[in-house]
Amino acid sequence: MSPDHHLLEADFVGIVRVLSIDPPGEEDEPTYGIDLSVVATWYSRWETTDALSIRVAPDAVLLRAQRDYLVMLTGGEYAHTPFTYREHSVFSIDDDGYVACWDTLPLFAVTSEGFLCQPREMVSGDPIDINEVRRQFEVRRDRAARRHPELASRSARPLAARPTLGSGVRR
Repeated sequence: MSPDHHLLEADFVGIVRVLSIDPPGEEDEPTYGIDLSVVATWYSRWETTDALSIRVAPDAVLLRAQRDYLVMLTGGEYAHTPFTYREHSVFSIDDDGYVACWDTLPLFAVTSEGFLCQPREMVSGDPIDINEVRRQFEVRRDRAARRHPELASRSARPLAARPTLGSGVRR
């Protein structure tokens, strides 16, 4: 899957704050409930909202409570998580506004090859802050939409209430 597809598959891209992470109850399927406050919406095929609730499989709890993240979510059926490309669609934001990938490596650029997250000693230059991430994201997404208008114009898929554990869906 190309980075263009990564940017265009998402039904929602924005900054969220994790309000709570609820472990599975005895009567629930083995999924975690995560309540999110939408801080900023960068792109959405969904109606604008100030809150989202998602459920994820136990192997897909990528967030921590009371932290801010840049996330890419996709509606429709999923097996583990509604994040567009699982952990590759979750970026933490530190108190200074700098962004890191799921593996805690700093984000240096949003390029036509994808999100450039590397150890500092491997890259010349400085990591980028959330404002620069947004600027680069919008440029790359607009370019991708021009290259793939059929993906850019597709209809929104509603956010599924919970994962379909064991389904063939990759995310």
